[in-house]
Amino acid sequence: MNPLALILLLGPMPPAAAQSLRGGCETQDAEIAQVTPTSTVQVTSALAGGEQTCYQVVLTLEGKEVTGYVLGEALPAVAAFVQKRETEAAASFEGQALWEHSRPKPAPENKGSATGLTASQPATFEDFAARDTAGNRVSLSGTGGRVTLVTFWSPKSPGSVHELVSLMPLMNSHRSSGLRAIGISADPNPDHVIEALDDITLNWPQIPDRSGLAAKYGANSKTGTTLVLDAAHHIVAAGLSGAELEKKVRELLSEP
Repeated sequence: MNPLALILLLGPMPPAAAQSLRGGCETQDAEIAQVTPTSTVQVTSALAGGEQTCYQVVLTLEGKEVTGYVLGEALPAVAAFVQKRETEAAASFEGQALWEHSRPKPAPENKGSATGLTASQPATFEDFAARDTAGNRVSLSGTGGRVTLVTFWSPKSPGSVHELVSLMPLMNSHRSSGLRAIGISADPNPDHVIEALDDITLNWPQIPDRSGLAAKYGANSKTGTTLVLDAAHHIVAAGLSGAELEKKVRELLSEP
């Protein structure tokens, strides 16, 4: 059928429906004005609502701006606002995905050479001198070890005491090869150190930390932290225990 004949048969198209501009997002809110598809409308924001999304709009009416709310996306200005937001959101998502795809990937960690060291930890353990629980003078340089274990611990922490005592088999096995050790107690009272060790006799000195050594070297005396030093007193590992610690000690002792 000829389009013109169809128009004549059906009659003129009804004008697009007007919407109420209200003072709020509820249908019971007072009506401020009527908004038609041809009205000059600026959409400022979308608000979460009930079944229909509520939009805050500014209507220019007889040269004056009136702010109110409309429900749904029937108005062309609201539909355009929604379309723009969806386009921007899609572009943002694609841009983020492209950035994630193109940015440099971090190098994988070498688990096999993990040492437990942190970037803020000093590279070398500086020489120091102190008195041990027996009153004897002890210095790091005086140990003369090819490898030295420095264990920070606390008499009040059973876990750290265990960390300290667990070194006995390692020390017994490798002392003749040049392994040495020093225990540094967080408690400055030597009597508390002796009481914590009770009837355990360790064949390496225990000294109180009166110079803030634990804080300086990033050690945790409460949980117990053992640092591994090479012959030049470089800190080559931290926090290792058990088989990992023994492996590191054997590796260093085998070096020429």
